[in-house]
Amino acid sequence: MIGDICQVKHNPPHSYGDCIRACVASLLDLPTLDVPHFVRDGAPGHVMQQRLREWLAPRGLVPMFSGFPASDTPEPVLEFMDMENPGVPYILFSADHAVVCRGGEIIHNPAWVRTALVPPADMWCIVTLVALCE
Repeated sequence: MIGDICQVKHNPPHSYGDCIRACVASLLDLPTLDVPHFVRDGAPGHVMQQRLREWLAPRGLVPMFSGFPASDTPEPVLEFMDMENPGVPYILFSADHAVVCRGGEIIHNPAWVRTALVPPADMWCIVTLVALCE
């Protein structure tokens, strides 16, 4: 895993951070700039999901989205993923940031400045990149 960092600072409405792009690039061992900035225009979640699906499809991949009830820290999510999906890499979204995890730990934070994840209001989002079967 390359583990590249964000290239765009999150400063709405002037710019929207590209942590999702950096996480996808890291999982696919690509430089961040080789992956599109899925929320370059501040697009809502469903638009980002569609853009990600469309970009991954020719690569034989699909993003699998799932949610986990909100808590004050990511530990319950990390513990669950470690128990149910050990060794599987995934992206974990908080209220305003995304990181790459494997099993029960955060293995890459693409942020320029390392800070704790801000808990989401309703749920943590987990994204796993899955190979399409034909």
